[in-house]
Amino acid sequence: MWPRSCAYIHAVVKELKARGSSWMWSAVPMLAALLGLAWVGFDGLNGQDAYDYLRLSKAWSAWPGGGPRPVLSEHPHGYPLVGALLGPVLGGEAIALRLVCVVAFIALLGMVHALVKGFVPGRWSTVYVLLACGLSPFLLRASLVVMSDVPALASLFGSFLMTVRWHQGGRVGHLLLAVALSLLSLAFRLAALPMLAVLGCWWAYGLWKVLPPRARYLWITAITVVAAVAAILLWEHIGREGLLSDWSFMNLFRRELRSDDGLLTYTLPNVLRALLVLVHPGFLTMAVVLLPFVRRQDLKDPVIGMAVLLALVYLLFVAGMPYQNDRVYLFAQPFLAVAYAPAFQRVIARSSGPIARLRRTWPLLVVVQAALFVRAMVPFVQQARMEHEVADELRRLGAGQVYTHGMGAALDELLPDANVIELWYGEIGAFTPEAYLVVRPRDLERQWGGLPPAVNWERAREQGLDVLAEREDGWCIARVR
Repeated sequence: MWPRSCAYIHAVVKELKARGSSWMWSAVPMLAALLGLAWVGFDGLNGQDAYDYLRLSKAWSAWPGGGPRPVLSEHPHGYPLVGALLGPVLGGEAIALRLVCVVAFIALLGMVHALVKGFVPGRWSTVYVLLACGLSPFLLRASLVVMSDVPALASLFGSFLMTVRWHQGGRVGHLLLAVALSLLSLAFRLAALPMLAVLGCWWAYGLWKVLPPRARYLWITAITVVAAVAAILLWEHIGREGLLSDWSFMNLFRRELRSDDGLLTYTLPNVLRALLVLVHPGFLTMAVVLLPFVRRQDLKDPVIGMAVLLALVYLLFVAGMPYQNDRVYLFAQPFLAVAYAPAFQRVIARSSGPIARLRRTWPLLVVVQAALFVRAMVPFVQQARMEHEVADELRRLGAGQVYTHGMGAALDELLPDANVIELWYGEIGAFTPEAYLVVRPRDLERQWGGLPPAVNWERAREQGLDVLAEREDGWCIARVR
């Protein structure tokens, strides 16, 4: 496998050399990361959401053959459905889901370059896309795991790009494609909704300017009706029990927040943590260097102004949610990359003094960002390894029934013959004797006091437990008496 993979990478690099300063150079770090992760045995699956997506994808694959139709859960089904469609061709749903992220990431790089090259000419546009997106630690990490973030983000940014092309004098086909891509992004992640609301206003404004009076009202009415129907259909998932139900203006100023992850206490209030994304090295490592070169006049450019507006609206909306999550903040990243492009051009335009020396040190920045990516990726690899080790131990013990909190989706996939019950869903009156319990006690005590996971843990202890293993990472395997 290794010789074939290396030969493939060599062929890609050779092709890129032939094309000169192609934007696809910015995808090389991802190819290198894929090889490195394959070497350490990481398959892209870690955590509850990744295994939930795989479970849904397999359920969609089984549905045509008589399996039960998957029901809409907290995750939109666009991403697992694509995995189910491509799985038979690519050798399985897990491979298909991961490949979707890889292709979406490459497409995102190309679209960012399509806008950035208008501000950063020549080969420096490729360098900028490499630094701003191709080696963005958190964005690169997201492209290498089974998660819907990057496909949703690529669709969303594609909608933005098509909207820009339409406003720059393009055809109505650009607008229709923008609308189609926006709907696709919602099929992947409902988190795209705040930005799509802003884009919708931009579409309405553009139509109002170019259409004759009678057609204006017809189009605006049609858009309003479509938006209203979509809101009604999605209300259960964005309203009463979904995205908007957790939102609160007061969350912007809180550090202690209660959500589906229990009670969490953070260092910064939500609004400050969200705005920190503007200069966070995990998203745009060189943002701190570029910040002094940002000018207010940049906002006069419609592309820059809209990119900044989309990023800020989204970050302020997310700040009203009861959590702080780098994965959620990621949606602002490529829009911030576009916004910082004029500042980057001012840096490379300097030909003397300290700025000229700074311009020549970008290869060092590549090394720094690669190190930051490794630092960001290691916990994901460690979590995946832990999940497999725990599953291997339960398999060795012959576990037929497993109670767990925080590892239900993973164990359900890794132990197909076991009955896995999540402690999160409700209180359990009595535990089955000889069943196994997999929990992380310190998390239960800190985050879940008075809630089903902690209550169930205490009941299991009262019924009687034999602790079989206590791992260094805090996970405990016990058997119910």
